[in-house]
Parts: sequence; C-alpha cells; structure tokens
Amino acid sequence: MHMFAAVLAAVFLIAGAAGADEQPAHTDTSDAQMQFWMTHPQRTARAVRAEVPPRLDGVIDDAIWLRAPIHEGFTQNDPDNGQPSTQRTTFQVAYDDDALYIAGICYDTRPDSITARLARRDEWRERDLFEINLDPHHDHQSWIEDGIIYNDDDFDDSWDSVAEMKTARRTDGWSLELKIPYHVLRFGEKESYTWGINVFRKISRRVEWSQWSFTPRGVSGYVSRFGHLEGIEGIRPQRSLEIFPFALGSSTLSPGDSGGSEHDLFSSAGLDLRYGLSSNISLN
Repeated sequence: MHMFAAVLAAVFLIAGAAGADEQPAHTDTSDAQMQFWMTHPQRTARAVRAEVPPRLDGVIDDAIWLRAPIHEGFTQNDPDNGQPSTQRTTFQVAYDDDALYIAGICYDTRPDSITARLARRDEWRERDLFEINLDPHHDHQSWIEDGIIYNDDDFDDSWDSVAEMKTARRTDGWSLELKIPYHVLRFGEKESYTWGINVFRKISRRVEWSQWSFTPRGVSGYVSRFGHLEGIEGIRPQRSLEIFPFALGSSTLSPGDSGGSEHDLFSSAGLDLRYGLSSNISLN
C-alpha cells in the first residue's frame, strides 16, 4: 500500500452529507413502501474487537477473522431488482483502538472472468467493485463510502481514500481487507456504538449491482435502510490532519516583437490543510 499516495488522496466521498436527497423511510407512506418495510426487517452486523490487528494482505487468514461473524445474503438492484445476487459475497467487521477493519470475499464461479481492466482513477465503472457505506452518526441521513476495485495486480489505491486496503486472488474469486482509521470518521464519544452500514458489490461482466441491506429501486429512504453495525465499544474519536497538495498554472498568449507569438507561463503549488477540531467540526 502506498501510504503517501493514500494519505494525500481525498478523504472519503461524502455522499448526501446534508441529507437533502435522503429522507427517513417513514416519510413515504405508499402501500408498496409500507409493505416493503413490513416484510424486510433491517439487518444487523456485529463487529468484534481485535487484540492483534489483521495483517493487511487481502488474504482472510488472520486469527480475528476466525472469530468475527460472517455476514452475507446480497440482493440485486440491477439487473434483476429484488433477486438474490448470482454470486456469493461475505464480509466481516473487526475493530481496535485505532481503526475499523473489513474483510470481504467476493466468490465467483468464473474467476477467470473477473473484470480487471486498467483505467483512469475515475473510470471504475468497467471493473469489479466492493464498496462499504457507513453512517457513524447513525442519523439515517448521511453516509460515507469507500470502494475497493479489483485489478490484475492489486487495486487502484489512489481512489479517493485515506484507508489502507489490499486485495488477493483466490481460486474461487477474490478477497480484500480494508482498514478505516477513526480519524477519517466523525462520531461522538460514547461507551458503545451502533453505526449504520451497507455493503455493495458490482460484478462487471453482468453489470450486476447487489447490496447487503436491500432497498429496491423506486423506494426512498436509502440511508434509513442501512443495516445496524453493533459491538463497537471502548473507542474514542480521533482528530485528523489531512493534507491535500494542489498545483495551479496559466498561460497567456500575446503578440511578440518579431511578429510571432509569445507565451507567458505562470505556475504555483501549495497545500490545503484540514484539521478536525472535534467529532463534528473541521478547520480548513
């Protein structure tokens, strides 16, 4: 893992932080909506404390993964909305005083068909993907997300994250390990926590998207339908210092004395700093 590149990358994509497009499920009182809520209870995942943190190599063989509960049962959004995913996906959650850890296995009956095309950072749509969504405030309105993109050698670790992550090939698919430091999360100090969680998987060759805590197309209240992540105890929020390098440049074209054209070049570089003052406030 190239930690320098990862630390300088943008911290998690903040999706719907203002909650403008996300409303709690109970605001939609249509018959179909109510029927869905009644027949699909929210799911619960459990995290276990790791006395020794897992070695991040993408191989799910650490002692903590022998103890952590396995969560599975994904449902398609596309192409077959509401049907079970065509391939099995599992994930586990662990934590210690510094970070949250995720282990995932993306089983595949055709591992030679896993899409791993090299692409620009933002062109992830044609590759297999595992994505985790978290709601640390458990306010059912906002969430953060981070994704691991499979490729032939490893993954694109510059993809908008300060998390550490690794993938590994398996004869029955691929696996991953993800470390999310607490300093990139915002949460208050408590004795124990319940966070919102959802996990997505994309199987590129089928253009198949599936999720663990299912919300069907056309049903509102996505974040309010996150599963519950329980079992996290005895941790404390951490302040963060994030560094974002930038470069600026300009070019001015003007007539030259000899009748030709001249370029005036200007460039500058610098750093943007963001420091977390508290669990809810950042200073830029």
